[in-house]
Amino acid sequence: MQPSRENALKFERFIFDVLPLAERWALVEARRAEEFAPLKNATGADSPETVRRALCNLAADWLARGGVAVPRDADGNATALVEISPLLALDAEEVAAKLKGRGQVQGTRYFAP
Repeated sequence: MQPSRENALKFERFIFDVLPLAERWALVEARRAEEFAPLKNATGADSPETVRRALCNLAADWLARGGVAVPRDADGNATALVEISPLLALDAEEVAAKLKGRGQVQGTRYFAP
């Protein structure tokens, strides 16, 4: 079905919209690739596909810091679907400490020895 005119409203707020309402607030600068992957669209930019790619790349980066080889394409994106459970580690340093030099990613799964 194709609507003939707009048939939905988009309600969104930005973090800076609520700052005047806060008694205290702090600003923290972080690398976008490590902390932010917006999901706003069904396809294209900021879509489930780009969020999935960002999460896989983040996990691949963490694994690489731990000495685990992760296959990547020419653009540097992980070619395997990689996810790190928060039960295993919460940051790259914790992954590196637990997996230093153990194994490699093949296909879509990585199993720690």
